[in-house]
Amino acid sequence: MEFPLNVGFECGAAAIARRLDDADEMAAARQRLADCQLLPLNAVERFELSDAYADDGLYGKAAALLENLYPLDRPTEILRRRLFYLLHAEERETARNLYESLGGQVLRIPYIRRLGAAIYERSGMLAMALSELEEAIRLDKEDLRSRLDWVRIALRNGNEDLVRKWVRKACVSRVQSPGDCMELAQIFDRYNRRKDALGIGYDTLLCNWGREERLHLAYLSLFLMHQKRDRFLDVKTAAVDTVIFLENQFGEKERYRIESDVPPAADVLDPSHAFAQALIGKSVGDEIAHRGIGQPTTWKIVGLKHKYLDLFHVALNAHSKLFPDSRAIGRFRVDISDKNSFEPLFENARERSRHIETAVEIYGQQIIPIDVLAKIIGLEPLDASQGIRFETDAWFDTTTGAPSELQAAVEHFKRQEALLLDPITLGIWQEIGFLHIAARLPVRIQVVQSTIDALTVRADHARQLGQGTGSISARGTSISIVPSSREQREATATNRQELLDWVRQHAILVPTPSLPLSANLPIREYLSDASLDTIAVAIQMGTTMVLEDRRLRAVASEMGAVASGWTQPMLIRLLGEKAITRGEYVSLLAALQRQRVGFLSIESHDLVIASSLEGESDDFAAIVDATGSDRAETSSASEVLADFIAVLWSSETDTERREKLSTRTLDRILKSTKAVELLRAIVADCHRALSRNSRGLTREWALYVTGYLRGHFIHHLVFAT
Repeated sequence: MEFPLNVGFECGAAAIARRLDDADEMAAARQRLADCQLLPLNAVERFELSDAYADDGLYGKAAALLENLYPLDRPTEILRRRLFYLLHAEERETARNLYESLGGQVLRIPYIRRLGAAIYERSGMLAMALSELEEAIRLDKEDLRSRLDWVRIALRNGNEDLVRKWVRKACVSRVQSPGDCMELAQIFDRYNRRKDALGIGYDTLLCNWGREERLHLAYLSLFLMHQKRDRFLDVKTAAVDTVIFLENQFGEKERYRIESDVPPAADVLDPSHAFAQALIGKSVGDEIAHRGIGQPTTWKIVGLKHKYLDLFHVALNAHSKLFPDSRAIGRFRVDISDKNSFEPLFENARERSRHIETAVEIYGQQIIPIDVLAKIIGLEPLDASQGIRFETDAWFDTTTGAPSELQAAVEHFKRQEALLLDPITLGIWQEIGFLHIAARLPVRIQVVQSTIDALTVRADHARQLGQGTGSISARGTSISIVPSSREQREATATNRQELLDWVRQHAILVPTPSLPLSANLPIREYLSDASLDTIAVAIQMGTTMVLEDRRLRAVASEMGAVASGWTQPMLIRLLGEKAITRGEYVSLLAALQRQRVGFLSIESHDLVIASSLEGESDDFAAIVDATGSDRAETSSASEVLADFIAVLWSSETDTERREKLSTRTLDRILKSTKAVELLRAIVADCHRALSRNSRGLTREWALYVTGYLRGHFIHHLVFAT
């Protein structure tokens, strides 16, 4: 006998299956819930089914069931939930439309304002998000959560001066959640309210000891991420807020903390306590006689610590016991008498080196974007792109080199008034010196908020590492210490900050929609937020993207993006529109070659221009290298190089300069793995081209080549035919 489906019962059954972690029962429960949705449901049943879907992480379905079950001018739980579900379902535009339709009393609830801010933030509309949070703070000035969100978004939006001004005056009077208190402590620490930061962190951890690992890690980070010495933590004599370590004549050890206004404990002394009074003012080495039951005991002070520092040491030592499954903190013991004491640290470095080598090998063998490589090795995509280019033999994959691919990209860029960029492309533009040119171009540069976030993280990270002295590097089984000077670290921090400042000043921030459901590819979870949001904007707005990563362009195309390209075809478009000069174009191509960025399409005219450029950087050598690259087809490379040499010999009247440039060209070709094949083709092609103009030039060319190759081991190979 079959019973009709009961929505409330099925939702309860699904909750039980989820708690039991029963995969089979959960699959059956999901099917029954789907069957329930086919029934005519009343408001209560829709609410129950929506709740069940939300518990299962299906926020889109949960939000759809609650539609139109609420008034728009009064605060209700159903309205709050639908806003929350839409936010987590990444239905950004629907969430914005709903929030912007609200009015009346509902907007007087700080939590609703915070939800509105979160919706705007996820859409990349940070100014709107800040406005909502400021309204939430106006409604409740003691609402720390709204203030912390305001600080975070203000920093993302580049309003650090506003944050710094608030931090100088901020005080918290109402009891707040432990997580919010720790977040406030870290903000105070960032803006030099060190004592207040440690005080808040200390009180919070002491009251919540062992409850949540994140609270312990937050307190530990106040010390581990702080590189300056805190003189106020240097304790010379026992006082209030000091931990005293004692040892008596029998070898027994005790520790006491002198502290006021705290719950009593066996190792805590109120400052008014007689023994505390005896300890206060004493230093390490002093002795105190304490009369308890029986004979008096003499205690010697063997150590003093500030209570903040002591709690840090206690938390650090207890972490592995309190949270045995955690891998957040690694430990090893150093015995200075043992030369192998640092071996665990060295082995960690070797293991990471092997991990990176494997990841780079995967990048070379499989068509995966840099984003995936970055996730594997734990770096930002831009840093990963620099790593594979300068720490390995790999080149950045921008194009297959097919002429049709280049021509299609050039067509995409024609008549485009706006171009959408990702962090990697922006970073490469900075590397090649293109940003100062891009600032004056007749085209708008657009970015999403997650791109600015990624660049901000890099700048902050470089600033935090500014006090370091170097790093450990492993290659194979060998270990080396890689020193870094203060000038190098400051240059890195300045470089990253300049890129962020340029983007904030010159790029246009565009709202971020959600990706269409049709773009739900498995690769999505491996892409960075910046890549996903950039692709989402391109799909919805039809904007042409400049993505230097060919593999990311392929993923974007599968997701539904129509137009994208890379830097060289964009430069070709700008050259055609006379927005840049031919000299600038060639210099930028040379810079791309030096930065090991992909395959470049070079024409003989580019070589002619490069040969005439003056400057410290050797653009000519870079252009020759790009032309004769191992990644270029021999026939096309030899044709371009032969055309250049033929033009050089036909037009250059200065014999010395002509032969000097020819020698520099052939010298670069000799470094190619296909040098013999290229030289043979170039010699023959030049001979044919020059014979059409002048037999005298043909004889001079033959004499020059013979002299150039005389005594070289490849002489007989080049002239074998």
